[in-house]
Amino acid sequence: MSYTESFLERFEEFALSEKLFKENDKLLVGVSGGADSTALLLALYQMSIKYQLFLLVAHVNYHLRGADSNEDEQFVKKLCFDRNISLVIKDFKMEAEPGLENLARDIRLEYFNQLMPKYKIDAIALGHHREDQAETVLMKAFRGAGFTGLKGIRPKSDTLIHPLLPFSKEEIKQFLTDQSVKWREDVSNTESEFTRNKIRNQLIPWIQDNINPNIVEQINVLGEIFASTDEFLNETSRHKFRQLKELGRDGRIEFNIPQLVKENKSLRYYIFRLAFSVFSDTESDFYYKHYRDIEELLESEGSKYISLPHEVFVLKEYDTLIFTDEDPVYVPEESERNIENLRNTFSFGDYIFTMKKLKMLPKGQPFLDKNAAYLDFENIEFPIKIRYREDGDSFIPLGMSGEKKLKDFFIDEKVPKFDRDRIPLVTVGDRIIWVCGWRIDERFRVNSNSKNVLMLKIERKNRIKHRSASRYGKEEI
Repeated sequence: MSYTESFLERFEEFALSEKLFKENDKLLVGVSGGADSTALLLALYQMSIKYQLFLLVAHVNYHLRGADSNEDEQFVKKLCFDRNISLVIKDFKMEAEPGLENLARDIRLEYFNQLMPKYKIDAIALGHHREDQAETVLMKAFRGAGFTGLKGIRPKSDTLIHPLLPFSKEEIKQFLTDQSVKWREDVSNTESEFTRNKIRNQLIPWIQDNINPNIVEQINVLGEIFASTDEFLNETSRHKFRQLKELGRDGRIEFNIPQLVKENKSLRYYIFRLAFSVFSDTESDFYYKHYRDIEELLESEGSKYISLPHEVFVLKEYDTLIFTDEDPVYVPEESERNIENLRNTFSFGDYIFTMKKLKMLPKGQPFLDKNAAYLDFENIEFPIKIRYREDGDSFIPLGMSGEKKLKDFFIDEKVPKFDRDRIPLVTVGDRIIWVCGWRIDERFRVNSNSKNVLMLKIERKNRIKHRSASRYGKEEI
């Protein structure tokens, strides 16, 4: 068996075992012209005959290396032309700047993702290999990544596939040499300007020479161990997440803190990340520092909150930890509204109000509905005002004989701190007649002498901003 045949046999076995592609798949192949992507294309080209694969090559010319960049493009064109492989090219002129490597990668992946629906692509094939895996794991380790980061590049991740992961750079070059196929060398890979290049050109060779000549293989093994651990923790945390989470208003995710802190800290990290992903639609932007901030929030006194990426907020209120996309700092569109006379409905803040004049109380137990108030109509003079709390507010809560400061009432009733500024107050003159959703004033209650009843009801508006509703419909996390 020739070297090429052996290489292709291993390539096919890995692709099938990891389910990277199947018959009649359409694959987008990212080809720069370097040895890795060239070998990837040739191997997939060999597989395309057996598995009836449709291949589309995508090349991005960043024009960073002058004539060399254009020669790379010409090389890829000839490579595809000689084999009758479809090719698309994107020109993107970039200037050298900090973070150039990451920016180029983001541009490349964004372009590839744009091509997927246009050509009905099933997967994007990239030429990462064993050394790339080792470099990635080391980079993640230096940045303080957890098990998810330390597992490195996976054979298949969403729409991305990496069929060359089992192969070393040397094996890839030997595969091309065996077929008398040349490739383009990017001289910037030998420079150590970027972090990855420093790891590739300086750190790993030093470790191989001074500590462990098999370090690349060892790191790849570690990556598999971390991947297995991450998979276990992911599965376990999803089960715990379903057990512990409660759905609050507007889709907020709430956890009972005493129950939550009984769980292992590693599981809490994954649970927090799952809650974050409900509102952000991604887990990738949740890092260990965010986990640490939430842990500090759990241990803090009083009501506090922190902000996470993608406008996700985490609140601690009494014994409850809350994840939400609703900003805790409330800035109302209007501070008050005067209602001059009896009207059916009106809105204020987060609520729709319904108002009716009744001859008698509804049958049943109407007072059990916290979102409804039944008041002595004859004791109320219009206009009534709807507003938010102010310093010094007080009222006589139903069932009490003396005035109570609204602030103390909220504390005694354990009204969440960040909800207090959102609660509408219905007032007549300088008196609060209803703390909406909580308590009416004793002086305005319906009694045996009441001839008519004023019914007020509130209903929260549907929040258009809320992003998690569809998530619950699609997937039970």
